[in-house]
Amino acid sequence: MLRIGGENGHVKESVDEPVFIAVYNTFRWKMIKNFTGRFTCRDHGIVSQMTPLQLIINSLVVNDAKTNSLKQYYYTFEDQSKNPMIVIPFTEEHQTGLITYVKESVVEDNCQYVHTLNAPSGFQRKLEAMKVYLCDENKI
Repeated sequence: MLRIGGENGHVKESVDEPVFIAVYNTFRWKMIKNFTGRFTCRDHGIVSQMTPLQLIINSLVVNDAKTNSLKQYYYTFEDQSKNPMIVIPFTEEHQTGLITYVKESVVEDNCQYVHTLNAPSGFQRKLEAMKVYLCDENKI
């Protein structure tokens, strides 16, 4: 059980989802100001080259079955100023998950990833705010 939040306007909550806990404990995260239940990675220099699945795999000791069962969804937006994103819910109920923004480089032939870790109080709220609904047509 992991207890998070409770400061700077964030709600205090407990998370017992194993993938969330592993990712949270492997890297350094900070709460996103005014967005309760959402965290951004302080280890950006390390994780910005990792795909979302690589970030998760690097967080788990050995759990191929859990990693293989995770579903990934890819979304682009009509508004070109919004970066594409990859969403990985950690449970079938979509209570917690990773939302990763894909920043493509015009100069180089690669991209960088901005990972946000989302607790129950932030995950669905952020997806709804972005008008993102997890459906099979966006599964990758």
